[in-house]
Amino acid sequence: MSNELTATLKSDIEKQRIIKTQLTALQKKVDERRQQAADLSESLARAKADHEACVLANLAGNASDKELEESEANLKRLADSIAKVTEPFEHEWKIRDRLSLESFDLEGIISANRSILCQKLLKECYAETAENKKINARLAAGYAGFLSSGELNKSWLQFLLCNFPHPSEHGMKIAIEKFKADHEFMRD
Repeated sequence: MSNELTATLKSDIEKQRIIKTQLTALQKKVDERRQQAADLSESLARAKADHEACVLANLAGNASDKELEESEANLKRLADSIAKVTEPFEHEWKIRDRLSLESFDLEGIISANRSILCQKLLKECYAETAENKKINARLAAGYAGFLSSGELNKSWLQFLLCNFPHPSEHGMKIAIEKFKADHEFMRD
């Protein structure tokens, strides 16, 4: 089997793992920032209501100009805080999109390279079976008996299906797990 292709595949799987970790961390930051922006927006809404009350109180002579200025400063501070928290969203989404595209591209490359390696393993298995004279002699003898048995469908495929039934779903699951355990390039 191609060691170079296997090494490339391992490298791509590692890159994919790193990108997924980066995407998870980025999403966590975005979620935290989104929650922070929501909390600040809620505070701003309350501050606006308080400011309106302060304006009315100031006009009625029940609040000083200094209290009104502090209320306005609080509104500006909260609005600035919201702007500061939400400013990175656009950059974070651009990064997320770039990482997602890289991840998607790697998935295709990984899938294609795994397919190539699996085909190589299959060819090796075919070659090993074809070279095994004992198995070939037994199959030839069995097929000769099958052809002589009076069976109506005398195809090679029918002979194989009669003698080698399809494995159970459970049996295939175990075989696939073993295949993945035996071949590192199949593991994520």
